[in-house]
Amino acid sequence: MSEKTLEEIQKELRKEQRKTNIHRLLHNRFVVLGILIVVALFLVAIFAPVLSPYDPYELDVTQRLKAPSAEHILGTDTFGRDLLSRIIYGARISTYVGGIVAVTTLIIGLIIGLYAGYYPKIDKVSMRICDGLKAIPSILLAIALVAVLGAGTTNIIISLTIVYFPDIARITRSVAMKVREQTYVEALKASGASDTRIIWGNILPNVISPVLVQVSFIFANAVITEASLSFLGVGIPVPEPSWGNIINEGKTVIYQAWWLIIFPAIATALSVLGLNLLGDGLRDYLDPLSN
Repeated sequence: MSEKTLEEIQKELRKEQRKTNIHRLLHNRFVVLGILIVVALFLVAIFAPVLSPYDPYELDVTQRLKAPSAEHILGTDTFGRDLLSRIIYGARISTYVGGIVAVTTLIIGLIIGLYAGYYPKIDKVSMRICDGLKAIPSILLAIALVAVLGAGTTNIIISLTIVYFPDIARITRSVAMKVREQTYVEALKASGASDTRIIWGNILPNVISPVLVQVSFIFANAVITEASLSFLGVGIPVPEPSWGNIINEGKTVIYQAWWLIIFPAIATALSVLGLNLLGDGLRDYLDPLSN
């Protein structure tokens, strides 16, 4: 019977480590809860037309500010629109904005971070820009950008991308700087490998794990920031059923229609909670030594 090679032993060890990580992940009740919440959020967003009992834009002043009942499970708003339907469609807006922002920040942050970590001259300029953006509180920067660009879903996405891409860029840059100094990278340079090949073929795989964890948190931050902007009246324009818009509408009738505040707030909180728990789970799975 031939002895196993070192490479085969390493593959078996990696396989066992993955099994152990998955086992730990699935036996963490909070992580499983986060996964279930996120899956439910996406299913609600995808099947909103099927799940919604009413048209979220349909006005019926005769049903204005009706309390939760069998006809309207979560009640109605100031225009007689079904609140449950509007919250369901609000999930679609939140996942769309959060998902696009997560993808765009990932792409922009990776590009800037990789080249900043590899080229010191680019690092000096790009990181000073990122430091300047991070010096401003996120919500204030988002409000300022929306004020310049104008309200609307596209402008909200652009604004939040500008707000959050420095997080990805800084993490990517820190890992890239460490990898750049490794012996195998020096060997690649000596063998004539191009900088592009080294950056995207050898440095990129090392930064994926921490970046994916941060992306999940950015998704959650984008959801709550979009809701905050809409609540302040500078986000998704009415009558779109954003959770922030619904809460903003409910604040004027909070004493007679508490459900306009409570239910969309619960939806927002659960979504952010689920995404954060998922991020914690990804961190434990991708970097089991982090805890």
